[in-house]
Amino acid sequence: MNILEVVLFLGSVIGVIALGIWMASEPDDGDPTNDASDYFLAGRGLTWWLVGFSLIAANISTEQFVGMSGSAANWLGMAIASYEWMAAVTLVVVGFLFLPRFLKAGLFTIPEFLEYRFGPIARLVMAIPAVVTLVFVATSSVIFSGAKFISEYYNTVPVLNNLTAMCWLIALFAAAYVFVGGLKACAWTDLVWGSALIVGGIVVMTMAFIQLSDRPAEELIETKVANSDATVADLEEAGFWRRFILLNDGVDNEAVAVNGPNGSGGKTHMVRPKEDPRVAVDGSDRWPLDSELFLLGFEPIHRSTNPGFEVARRRPEGDRVRGVHEVVDSVPGRDPRDSGVQLVCRRLV
Repeated sequence: MNILEVVLFLGSVIGVIALGIWMASEPDDGDPTNDASDYFLAGRGLTWWLVGFSLIAANISTEQFVGMSGSAANWLGMAIASYEWMAAVTLVVVGFLFLPRFLKAGLFTIPEFLEYRFGPIARLVMAIPAVVTLVFVATSSVIFSGAKFISEYYNTVPVLNNLTAMCWLIALFAAAYVFVGGLKACAWTDLVWGSALIVGGIVVMTMAFIQLSDRPAEELIETKVANSDATVADLEEAGFWRRFILLNDGVDNEAVAVNGPNGSGGKTHMVRPKEDPRVAVDGSDRWPLDSELFLLGFEPIHRSTNPGFEVARRRPEGDRVRGVHEVVDSVPGRDPRDSGVQLVCRRLV
């Protein structure tokens, strides 16, 4: 690992956090009634473009770059974008319908609104589940995926290659500058990190399309989905975007999304088949999602692709992958097509 690269990474992290805290620091006016406004609304002093960019950047993280991208490439395809489409509609409704009324009433948080409208019990009913969900589901998964990437990328650098240490460091650094600087610190750090993520995403996408354009057609044909009618000749005559469509959607959109293992059906569709056992449509039993297994301390090893057979097979006792797993264990996981089967997993260290 290049020493300069490590120094630049650490310097950027420390520098951006310091920038956020410095931009948020200002003399105390001595009025305790302004403390909540200063912390939650940055003293109402942020410009519109910074607020808007911070809102978007706060919704971009390893959740998208690692989780959603991985799921899209693995089996889910473009249907994962439904997650963000719903978020976009929700943000517009909140921004134009609810937010102006909250600010006019001097309300800073949703639980505060519920207390104002219904009473303190309603505030607790909203606040406690929201905090628990954010801490143990959303925030923990983002911290874990970020730490996972850092520990794998800097796998020869002490501390940085330790998954547990990186989880704690990410959480502590984030909590520290948010606690000290409040919303203003978040907004300014979002400006830097959000810009870096957007630019980095564009760079990665461009490099991916360049690779797609330069790769031999004979090699690319091996990656097409099973129900695509694309041939080597079709790929040889196509540009990068047409190659992407041929591999994932077919020659004439014939590669529809189907239930099955990765590569069984097209990936450019926004709707998954309702028979997909990994999608709970009617509330019936389904396989545990990978994110749920991580929270339980498990990671999937293998799922059978043949209906009616074992969903997973037990591996030899003590088997390890990349040295980060303990012995094989199992948790119940029922397939709607074959009740009583077991989902075999590795317990994370």
